Amino acid sequence: MSFYVYPRHYTSRRFDGDEVVVSSGDESVEMLFASYLDRTVNIASWDFRRGILLHAKRLFGDLHEWFRLQMTNPNVIGYNRTFILDTIEYLNTGTRQMSVTTWFDLIQEGGKGHSANAVPTALQGHKGETLSASSDELLQKWVSMPNGFEDLLNTLQLLFGRARAA
Repeated sequence: MSFYVYPRHYTSRRFDGDEVVVSSGDESVEMLFASYLDRTVNIASWDFRRGILLHAKRLFGDLHEWFRLQMTNPNVIGYNRTFILDTIEYLNTGTRQMSVTTWFDLIQEGGKGHSANAVPTALQGHKGETLSASSDELLQKWVSMPNGFEDLLNTLQLLFGRARAA
């Protein structure tokens, strides 16, 4: 298996090659997030929201597999791991422990020196929180919640965006 490892230690599957690539952040998510913050686009427009969904599908792939991968990733510990559990809880119940923007201040970043060599080579099941719907149904549920598109975009930025400037 090959992966991208993002600045906050989360990963996504890589389909073009066999090595692990340490990413400085997904450029498409960065552009969407900057447009959202700057209000340079109509964030309620279908075109903008469609972009959020397309990038979520690309980066997550199968959401069940993605969550399992994060739960077996030895670099995802502490608040980084708790955020994953909070996101699963959000998808199950529609509530979070705290907003994604608050999580930004708690999540550990690996910076330029974080290591990709501890990325797991085998997926293991996680006992506990489960999601019963398909990936598409989960994304549909996610964005149908109040402020769901904003939550999804903030989540994409936290998981796959660039590290904060030091």
